[in-house]
Amino acid sequence: GTTGAGGTYGNGTIFQVTTNGALTMLYSFIGGAGPLSALTLGNDGNFYGTTPRTGAPADSDAVGGTVFRLLLPPPIITMQPQSRTNYAGATATFFINATSLDPMIYQWQKNGTNLVNGGNISGATSSTLTIASVTDADEANYSAVLSDFFGSVTSSNALLTVSDLPFIGTQPLSQTAAVGRSVTLTAYAYGAPPFVSQWYFNGTPVGAPAAGTNVASYTLTNVGTNQAGNYEVQVVNAFGSITSAKAFLTVVDPPKITLQASAGFPLLNLSGLLHRNFVVQYSTNLTATNWSNLLSITNLPASPYLFLDPSGLGQPARFYRAIMQ
Repeated sequence: GTTGAGGTYGNGTIFQVTTNGALTMLYSFIGGAGPLSALTLGNDGNFYGTTPRTGAPADSDAVGGTVFRLLLPPPIITMQPQSRTNYAGATATFFINATSLDPMIYQWQKNGTNLVNGGNISGATSSTLTIASVTDADEANYSAVLSDFFGSVTSSNALLTVSDLPFIGTQPLSQTAAVGRSVTLTAYAYGAPPFVSQWYFNGTPVGAPAAGTNVASYTLTNVGTNQAGNYEVQVVNAFGSITSAKAFLTVVDPPKITLQASAGFPLLNLSGLLHRNFVVQYSTNLTATNWSNLLSITNLPASPYLFLDPSGLGQPARFYRAIMQ
């Protein structure tokens, strides 16, 4: 649309209002040469208008005005896609940000050729391009062509470099397990397959080297206190090797409760790991699923830890258990 600045003479403007009410000023005239009327859409897709002769009233028959064409800018890129280096098997993401007076169409390109969604490519026609599980074949220049009603613009190139060296993407985690339980340590590697992984316990190899995928795992069954310590894994491929961070395994004896009577009251004796938190529960039926809390112990100060069950006096049956938290 068009406006005048007020009165017979004065500056005029050309503006755009979107369907959600957003107002954008596209052009402002100076020197009293505002548009005579609304704009006309030409066959070439551009808007045209007229202005009066400078100094003449807008409704006069004076000559000397102009016929103008409104050329609006194509999308303006405010953030270019950035070059990046990814390990083989990882996910690469490129992002572009732009402003436009009209809805934009995105088209990502690889070395100048349009990309389509499918395989490991997604977001080929959006602001974010995602390339999953990259390989050497994905190493290239990536750019985006942005188009709207007023034209198109192409971003700068962003180079994707793919490294085949091994890299530990997810480190093994430290764990705490009770004696007799099973524990699985896991690490995820990136780089060019195939991989060979070797686990170490306190610097000494444990188990046989395992060849295969980028997932390296080591399982201990029926663990004992002698298996507490540091575990790490070395991953090797044709391009190099890398060793993970250390994961510490803590092995603890499960809590134990012994019971005796003291003046008719149940006297309980809790043995457990010092400075841990425990909940002691009771039930009148071993088959029950809803046990009741008897005592909560924060930061166990001593082991064994003695305490009474005041409400247990005269009960026909009472069962107890301790839970380490």
